[in-house]
Amino acid sequence: MNKALAAGGAVAVAACIALGIGSQSTAQANSDPSSPTAGIIQNVKTGAADLQADALNQLIDASGAKGKVQAALNANVSQIAHRTGLPESTVRTGVAALDIEDWKAMALPQNAQASCTYPVSYDGIDASVTLYRDPSYLSLSTMGQQVTLQVPESAQPYVDYLGYLA
Repeated sequence: MNKALAAGGAVAVAACIALGIGSQSTAQANSDPSSPTAGIIQNVKTGAADLQADALNQLIDASGAKGKVQAALNANVSQIAHRTGLPESTVRTGVAALDIEDWKAMALPQNAQASCTYPVSYDGIDASVTLYRDPSYLSLSTMGQQVTLQVPESAQPYVDYLGYLA
């Protein structure tokens, strides 16, 4: 599962780097929230982040990365079960419920509160997975870039199992 998740993360991160998703907008809102430009700049930032997420989703879908991640997870059910100590049937149910095909890149909500971060490594690339108090999204980070993914409702009960990868 570590290699499968990291492989998916590496593809998403590579796409993230290619699109410049990790870079922050250079526009800075006036520190006075009552400033007329503060709201406009925030709307532009939000719109730009949404466009970047849409472009990243198209790139990820076109790459076939989601299918590769799902196939790797399916192929490694017994190793995941052995490593976690969970029964294979539980792992198989969890892998199916992850519903990788429905994961989407999104902008990290401003009110996001991280709950934990786990290190992962794949093919010489170190990355981290950050989980939030709201289980409907998580972030993958590597090489100074970050991509936030919307987690489908069916997968949310299984997100905490990512801790087994550390």
